[in-house]
Amino acid sequence: MAVVRLEKVGEVVDKAENVDGGKRKRDRKGGLPGDPPVQPLGCNGGVYYYLDAQKQLRPLTAREHAKNTIGSLVAPHHQYLRDHWPSYGKDGNVKDWEASRAVEAFMAAAARCGIWDGADRERSVGAWRGDCGELVVHFGDAVVVVDRETGEERWYEPGLIGEYVYPAKAPLMRPWPEAVPAGDQGPVGEVLALLRRWQWRRPQLDPRLMLGFIGAAMIGGALSWRPSVWFTGPRGAGKSTVHDMMKLLLGTNGCVSTSDASAAGLWQLLGRSTLPVFYDEIENEANDEKMQAVIRLARQAASGGVILRGGAEHKGSRFEARSCFGFSSILIPSLLGQDASRLAILDMENLPQDVSAPSLEPEKFQTFGQQFRRRLIDGWPRMERTFGWYWDSLKAMGHTARSADQYGMLLACAHLLLDDELPDGEVIDEGLQELQPEALAEVQDAEPDEHQCLMHLLTSMIDPWRNGRRNTVGVWLVRALEPSTTDGEWCEANRALGMYGLRLLGEQRAPAGLAVANQHQGLAPLFDGTRWAGRPGTKGVWVQALRRLPDARASEGTVYLGGVSVRCTIVPWPVVERVLARGAE
Repeated sequence: MAVVRLEKVGEVVDKAENVDGGKRKRDRKGGLPGDPPVQPLGCNGGVYYYLDAQKQLRPLTAREHAKNTIGSLVAPHHQYLRDHWPSYGKDGNVKDWEASRAVEAFMAAAARCGIWDGADRERSVGAWRGDCGELVVHFGDAVVVVDRETGEERWYEPGLIGEYVYPAKAPLMRPWPEAVPAGDQGPVGEVLALLRRWQWRRPQLDPRLMLGFIGAAMIGGALSWRPSVWFTGPRGAGKSTVHDMMKLLLGTNGCVSTSDASAAGLWQLLGRSTLPVFYDEIENEANDEKMQAVIRLARQAASGGVILRGGAEHKGSRFEARSCFGFSSILIPSLLGQDASRLAILDMENLPQDVSAPSLEPEKFQTFGQQFRRRLIDGWPRMERTFGWYWDSLKAMGHTARSADQYGMLLACAHLLLDDELPDGEVIDEGLQELQPEALAEVQDAEPDEHQCLMHLLTSMIDPWRNGRRNTVGVWLVRALEPSTTDGEWCEANRALGMYGLRLLGEQRAPAGLAVANQHQGLAPLFDGTRWAGRPGTKGVWVQALRRLPDARASEGTVYLGGVSVRCTIVPWPVVERVLARGAE
């Protein structure tokens, strides 16, 4: 295999305009004498930052500037310290180095470099987008910068490149050193054919989406949108084998793989990296708060959300999630709409009795992983236009902007892997017809939040007379409107509903709407534990949700219900009636 020549840090500084759009150059020595093995970066809030002799980022407080610490910064080049801050023995020969003078010089060098914020300038392993749209991939022991227009590659040692520091880390899988052929006959086509051996519910579309996810996982930090997938199916469908295949393609240290981790544990482990996260067999449990926190982390990562956490000594920490997430499970837990819209749900079925899951040859798949990386690097100049074509096509099909982001990025990454040309005006695969918005599992059962809130209210159980005969709010409404209902029964229904902050408006034969109290002791328990709950003494959050319903409005003045007059939200009767009719179906 070809050997890539790495440019040294000193050369990188001279070429910084190729990486950061012409920002100022930085003195790599900070005034340290000779040819220092350490590079001072700057200081901030009493913390001094250095790249040590191993090109690792080292933040030190003033108190930590002790002899052993300075020695560890330059290790194994201790002779540098003896040459410039010598300590002499009685015989006049150099015996050691003088710590106080060296400490003073190192702190002064970092201070001369100015203010430096590690939270904004550190880029660990994974893919990043340069300030001018370049693809920057940090492989741990090398960094490649790919021009967004020409595709020209520049390879660097870890260190300060432009305004960002890429500290040395454990090495990741490098890209294949030569161009890799496109099409079904190449290595990508072989992996796609293998993916098609699993029993997907959408046999043409789902393998392509999985292929796109693998590509997105490799360069996720550089993408404008990081798609996530959730592949699900019964035991024995081959989910774990798919999971193992993705790990082989990413290579050693190329992903974070877990079956039981908290969101805090994940973001602490990811640190400043953009490595993908594969969460295998995440199952629905009675207490799913930990799982929901992980899903929220995936939601934030999709668009690059910033997470702020408190720390010791009143100092917070800042973490930007920029990873693709891949989940697998037998059952998918309940998801909020904003979470489901950021996931591609891929259903798997049991393999036929005479078919076994494909066997995986580690060496072969690691080679495939290198070849995938080469295809993505070579295709980077086409990335934006390819994604734009798919985004526009999906929008024209009726997808929302978020759905076009999600599926457009998966399809764009698959296209970069499979094809050397830009997509044209023709549909390139019949399977794409399965991406009609109304056919997607992610949106089939999705309801706007306000409709979910009204459905929750109408299906809540109440027992107004405390006689053990419990019925839903909807049943009371239907009973009140039955043709055989008398005026007395109508009034009784309203008395029962009034105990829970509700009232039917209008006449028994022509209801005008449903009044829902903005604040009511009987109504609040019906929303306890939901996202529409309210706190004592405040308007319930259900008010905000219900007023988003068509033609819903605040009451003019107060409404008498349950023995008191209160301010309400009026939900028009046709809106309530549609929900009741749908429930009857």
